[in-house]
Amino acid sequence: MAAYDGIEAQVRNILGDTNDDSWDAQVIEYSIHMAMDRYSTVVERVITQCIQLTQAGVWAQPLTNWTGDPLCEVVYVHWPAHSTIPTTTDENKVLDYFYYFHGSKPGASIIHTCYLDLKVDGSTLPAASDYIMVTGTCKHRIEGMEYEYYGGGDSSTYTTIPLAHRHIISLGAAAYCLRSHEVNRAVKAGAVPVGFESAYHVGIMADMAERFMRDFEAELYLLAQKKLDRPIWGDPERRRLQRLADIGSTVPRPKSR
Repeated sequence: MAAYDGIEAQVRNILGDTNDDSWDAQVIEYSIHMAMDRYSTVVERVITQCIQLTQAGVWAQPLTNWTGDPLCEVVYVHWPAHSTIPTTTDENKVLDYFYYFHGSKPGASIIHTCYLDLKVDGSTLPAASDYIMVTGTCKHRIEGMEYEYYGGGDSSTYTTIPLAHRHIISLGAAAYCLRSHEVNRAVKAGAVPVGFESAYHVGIMADMAERFMRDFEAELYLLAQKKLDRPIWGDPERRRLQRLADIGSTVPRPKSR
């Protein structure tokens, strides 16, 4: 069984839909996507690559040689570097960096390239074909799930979410499913009652959706707090962890028992 099938089954069990007759498979898929995106803001999937620069200088350096899944955020930059990570022992000359994305549409495909503006130590600037080490975050994957944002709706062959965290994705997806169902039924509340199209059942679903969402956000809050316990590496890392703290501050704290 693919990991996605297991998570979908868990979501249906949480929703009481073991017969697959209340929630459409596409609604559950979109809800899992939304839960994964929210989860990814706290639990990052980190990838490090040594790539060659395509131009000289410190402004608007395009990371076009980045391979694999697209970058979501740049978290560390090291220059000068070597072609492989283990031999990158030079002193880091990058004092600070700023990253941003530029979208272009050549032909039928849309390409979003990440660019770097660098502040380096000394007067020697990066040259074309120099190697630079970049650590960044990418979206998580679940084996067997379709990924439109990776181009072409390809089905993933591997899972990046830890087994211990999959219940968090299921809980968040169930909350989004309930919210979607609640809104849909509330709109139809004036029609002839069918299934759960009554004010009572809409209220029950609204209450369940709120409880599930609070539990989902509380799980993410605990994970965010654990990340803040580690040492801070530098100014970019300090700013990034401050953003995590700001995210965590909007999440309800779990009640003490």
